[in-house]
Amino acid sequence: YTFTYKIIAETTPPTFTIRGPESINGQTCLTVENLSDNKSVYTDVWSKWKIDGGEWSSARSGTDWGCISGTSGSSHTFYAHAEDARGNIKEESKVFTLY
Repeated sequence: YTFTYKIIAETTPPTFTIRGPESINGQTCLTVENLSDNKSVYTDVWSKWKIDGGEWSSARSGTDWGCISGTSGSSHTFYAHAEDARGNIKEESKVFTLY
């Protein structure tokens, strides 16, 4: 018998939702939640976030709130980045107003 096979790259990025803003302990906070990957065999998927031009948070697979305080009514941007074990990336941002 002769077998032939074709390797097909998996290129589907992870999915997530940006939750917030919410008021927590006097700060305005957002988070990345519902982080998932389309291949259950490879469950290594992580996310990180930053607010405005700040530093990226540590990469993690759980929920991590990003909080900011400042002038009520001021506008800011929450950036989220997710990546799976195969290097597929999804990025989103959300503009929000401080409480």
